[in-house]
This record gives sequence, C-alpha cells and structure tokens, in this order.
Amino acid sequence: MKSLKTLILSAVLLIAASQTHLFAEDWTDWEWNDYAIDFSLPNSLTVTEASDTRLVATDNRNFTMTVAPWEDETLTQKDVAYRGYQNYTAITNKKILDEGDMGEFNGFKGYYIYAYGKSSGKNLYFVIAGLINPNSAVNFYISYAWWDKAEQNSYFEQLAEDITLSFKVQSKTR
Repeated sequence: MKSLKTLILSAVLLIAASQTHLFAEDWTDWEWNDYAIDFSLPNSLTVTEASDTRLVATDNRNFTMTVAPWEDETLTQKDVAYRGYQNYTAITNKKILDEGDMGEFNGFKGYYIYAYGKSSGKNLYFVIAGLINPNSAVNFYISYAWWDKAEQNSYFEQLAEDITLSFKVQSKTR
C-alpha cells in the first residue's frame, strides 16, 4: 500500500452491505497506513489536503473536518480532545455546550467536546473528538465545524458522529 507520506491515501469504494451509515449517500473507505487506521467519509466531502500531519475534507460550503495525529502515549482521550480544542485558534468566543466519554469502539477510546464560537465574524458549531489507541503511542483528534444554520445543525451533528464512529484501528498497529 502507498503511504500518506507520499500524499496518497488509498480509497476503496464502499460496499453497501459492509458499512452502515445513517445517511443514504454513498461513502468511501480510506486507509491511513502510516497510522494504521481506517475510516469512511461521505462522498459529499472532498479531501482538500492529505499529508503526514493532517487530512482535511470539506463540502466546500458549510462543513469541514480535519484529522490530526501525533505521538504521545501518556495522553488520555480527554487530553487529546482538549488539545484539539485548544489548538482550534481560528475560533473565538468558544463555549463548550457538551462533552463526554465515547467509550471504546473499533480499537479506540474516545472523548468528544461539542462547542459554539465565531470565525470570520460568523457563528459556528464545532465538535472535537479525541481518539487514542491503547496499543499505540499515536493519538488523533478530529475536528468538525459548520456554520450555524438551524435547518442543518442536526444533520451536521449526526454526520460528525457517524464519521467519528467509522474510525477503526487496523489489525496491525504501528
């Protein structure tokens, strides 16, 4: 498999029977072999950056997500989420609305922060999910952000949850 360090993520078309998502749209499976993880993204998102330090995907209108890895085996999933929250400096007037432990899923332990703030003078919601693999020093935070539009907020909340829960530790870890 080609590594992300050469800016290639291997994409495999999603087989409908193998993956269940809340949304009816098609999804694409991704492998990030440098960090031994797999995840899925809806086809409505376009990957705009893929490097060894982050992956960014957006719908080019309202919703953006970023996945950022780093190595520090001393962190808890809550620590990882708060690091992501603190690193989100483009957002001002941040206010945490909800947070909590996500438990264990697909080889990860997770913690989320759901918050509200401003960027470029506009109101937005965002979610930070901190994921740790107890068998690896590599941790991840995933950030999701969307403009505050009442008719779409529930959809984007669920989309962030669905994408996060698609993350899986590959059978062999780094």
